[in-house]
Amino acid sequence: MLRVLKVLIVIMLLASTFLPAAQSQAASANTTYQIAHTQAEEILNRMSAEERVGQLFLVTFQGTDTGPASQIYDLVVNHHVGGVILRSENNNIPSETGILQQLYSFNYSLQSIRYQASRTGVINPLTGVEFTPEYIPLFIGISQEGDGYPNNQI
Repeated sequence: MLRVLKVLIVIMLLASTFLPAAQSQAASANTTYQIAHTQAEEILNRMSAEERVGQLFLVTFQGTDTGPASQIYDLVVNHHVGGVILRSENNNIPSETGILQQLYSFNYSLQSIRYQASRTGVINPLTGVEFTPEYIPLFIGISQEGDGYPNNQI
């Protein structure tokens, strides 16, 4: 019985040494969450109504052209879409060799459109007021179910 009591005391002592560290980590995680939450609220408060609505949309589009006359350029710059979904049937994914470099360049081009749009003023077509959109990177997704063709996009 005395031996069991000694073991319990040792376990309690060990647990008490780790408890402050666990509490400190929980407090640190809570502080990090609060900071991120505050930053997200600040960004949201600076966004126009059009930007907030645009962030709700993930869109598909044809091809890989990201020039100023392209459909995706218009959606990113003027309609502030939140992201894109790349699909092979929309010719967003090259079927040639060097696919990784081409996809990297394509994704970089899409993100650059978003970044450049956040650095230049835009005139709201409804109000005529100029504003600078917030920079929020595009969410770029792909449908990849696996099991080979036809369920793979790449």
